[in-house]
Amino acid sequence: MAGDIAGFYTDASRVYHAFVRAADRTITAFDAPAAGTGIDQGTFAYGVDDAGSITGTYLDAGNTYHGFVRTADGVITTFGATGGGTGPTQGTLGYSIDSAGAVAGFRYGTNSAVQSFVRDASLGFEDGDGPTT
Repeated sequence: MAGDIAGFYTDASRVYHAFVRAADRTITAFDAPAAGTGIDQGTFAYGVDDAGSITGTYLDAGNTYHGFVRTADGVITTFGATGGGTGPTQGTLGYSIDSAGAVAGFRYGTNSAVQSFVRDASLGFEDGDGPTT
C-alpha cells in the first residue's frame, strides 16, 4: 500500500528472509514456501506497488531462482519466465511491480544468457523475442 517498503535481511545462519514495512511502521517477515534454508538461500523482496503486492525472488535448496508475487493479504504466487533455466544459478528474478500487477525482471537461461522480461497480470510474458505465454 502507499508508504510500504519491501526488502530482505539475513539471519544468524545466513538465510535470507523478506519483509514488508507498512506506513504505520509494522514489519511483517515472510518466506516463499519453497525457499531454501541453506547458507545464502531464501527469499528476497525487491518491489512493492500501491496495493501492497510485492515481487521478488527466492533461491531454492538447489540454488535455482524463482520469481514470486505476494499480495497484500499474504498469498504468494510463484512463477518462472519462459526460457529461464532450472539448474543452479539459473531461473527467474522479479524486481519491480506496477499498479496493474505487471512484474519486470530478468531470467538466467541454460546457456548462461541473461534476458529481461515483463510478466503481465494474466501470466503472459514478453521479452526480447516478443510475447510468449
